[in-house]
Amino acid sequence: ILLTAVYFINNQSMLNNTKTIIKQYNQEEVYQPVVFLDNTYLLDNFTDSLMIAQAIYKSDKNPFIASMANERFYYEAVKPSEGIEKYINNQAYTLISYARYWHGYLIFLKPLLSLFNYFQIRTINLFIQTCLLLIALFLIFKKVNFQACWAFVGSVLVISPYIISLSLQFSGIYYITLLSCIYILCKIDQNSSADDIAYIFLIIGIMTSYFDLLTYPLVTFGIPLSLTLLIKKELKIKNFIFIGLYWIIGYLGMWFGKWLLSSLVLNTDVISLAMTIINSRTSNIAINEKVSRLNVIITNYQAGLFKNIVLINTFIFICNLIVRYKKLKFNYLYLLYFIFIAVIPIVWLFMTANHSSIHYYYTYRIIIISVFAVHCLVL
Repeated sequence: ILLTAVYFINNQSMLNNTKTIIKQYNQEEVYQPVVFLDNTYLLDNFTDSLMIAQAIYKSDKNPFIASMANERFYYEAVKPSEGIEKYINNQAYTLISYARYWHGYLIFLKPLLSLFNYFQIRTINLFIQTCLLLIALFLIFKKVNFQACWAFVGSVLVISPYIISLSLQFSGIYYITLLSCIYILCKIDQNSSADDIAYIFLIIGIMTSYFDLLTYPLVTFGIPLSLTLLIKKELKIKNFIFIGLYWIIGYLGMWFGKWLLSSLVLNTDVISLAMTIINSRTSNIAINEKVSRLNVIITNYQAGLFKNIVLINTFIFICNLIVRYKKLKFNYLYLLYFIFIAVIPIVWLFMTANHSSIHYYYTYRIIIISVFAVHCLVL
């Protein structure tokens, strides 16, 4: 319903706001390097341009069909941002469909582009994300303890929050993670039932599938779950598994729902196309070359755990260990939980070798799960 509603928005204001900055935007590289904490990160302007193209394209279909088809313009042999400029200048284009994703981000991006340009949206991103992070930290301090705040800060630095604010592509998962953590910190306590927690993770999985274009989705599971375990100090194994299954059902079920609905509405076999893409993304062939799944894991961890990040998190870990040394009580079941959570990124990177090899410059962010889980072993 929301996607259909935003397809009613007139695209002229979006075109006007995009036109004002397109020359400046074209000066950035497709994968623009940005330095943060003495490390060089890459912005995914390629995908950001595709997202903008989805938003500003004026479909001649009715809004409901358009929201299922997710069509956009395409220009061969030019970078996507240059394609946007050509579209603004009314040059002929090829029409392509991107129907295997929900593109839920459009419910925000279309209205925002009607009011602001792309660079202004980056500033808005930075402001809102900073506010949400501060709210999450305040609630962690209030609900857990001060040491958990530092652990959360050190973990968030792994995913380079400043860089995330500059990219539409990277922002979706970060927003869902922060909002999920805030909700959990407000609603869950020691007496919360496992069923209630499972339903929360079902919704988180659904939101992840709705908004994300396959970046680092498991972060919306691993970080909120770690916080949940810090708050609820007793959780049976069956309930732990139950919570995980609900997130998976929400994530995969919502994704399959888009394939099925698009196939029925558009009379196109979106399901087969999506399965073909999944087979490709989970293979160990990347850009026509065989890749080592082990090397993919190592590359992603190296991308996130560079010198300054390791030093900061090691310092936080040691300080928390010193502070909590006399209070440490070995809950072996919870140690097992956090070890399992810490291993999740390794399993994901192993399974998605193709995707995590080509897109390591952002898939590495999944390792925040490992870092925070290790902090939680002490907390």
